[in-house]
Amino acid sequence: AGAAIGRQFSDLADSIQDGVREAGDALAAPPFNLSKADIQDRIDQAIQQLSDSSGELTGGALHGAVLVGEALTGLIIMLLLLFFFLKDGPGIWGWVVETFGGRQRRRLDELARRSYDALAAYVHGLVLVGIADASLIGTGLVIIGVPLVGPLMLLTFLAAFVPLIGAFSAGLAAVLIALVSGGIVKALIVLALVIAVQQVEGHLLYPLIMGRTISVHPIAIVLGLATGGILAGIIGIFISVPIVTVAATALSYVRETRARPVAEVAPA
Repeated sequence: AGAAIGRQFSDLADSIQDGVREAGDALAAPPFNLSKADIQDRIDQAIQQLSDSSGELTGGALHGAVLVGEALTGLIIMLLLLFFFLKDGPGIWGWVVETFGGRQRRRLDELARRSYDALAAYVHGLVLVGIADASLIGTGLVIIGVPLVGPLMLLTFLAAFVPLIGAFSAGLAAVLIALVSGGIVKALIVLALVIAVQQVEGHLLYPLIMGRTISVHPIAIVLGLATGGILAGIIGIFISVPIVTVAATALSYVRETRARPVAEVAPA
């Protein structure tokens, strides 16, 4: 099963490269008539970056074994931590807050609970949005007749966890695969499908599922993504929005606690 999945993703990378080349040929032809030299330079750069990334992931059996070992070790540690947090979480947190005084203890406990609830609701909502997006995209790709539906659905699901740029990247991959497999007409149909699904997500699914879970300004999200990408690469992009969400919840609670004494003494 692992080898089959690996072959599918290898085919996905090859198809994306072919799609980039075909898109360049289309831009060089009428009615666009763009400079083929400039287009080729950009295509070569994109293909080289994709090849480098692919080489890093599949650069030999030894490197793959090391990656698998590290992944298994991380998974075991994560499962152990999850087990003990679920088993002794309240006791561990109680021990932490016991080191603080009465008022500070109550505030710290309330702050942690609100932050945890916001983070849990955010992740749960993203999972549901990702499943919905992947299901809609996958169904449409099957109807249109685009190959590699499985990897594209997985890519669409994972893209839900990377705000702003994730949906664009997954949609672009689907369009390029369609361009290679069925030509410009099929690619345009897939592009229309991707745009339609994104509209459904933005105007229906996201507000319905996420509700009022988070109220973070888009500028804060963009700055968080940029900072996370600079400091920690892909991992930083993944965790930046949850961190911003927790920080926004914490700041909201701090403002609330500061305003509370004023509200308590204010005249009726």
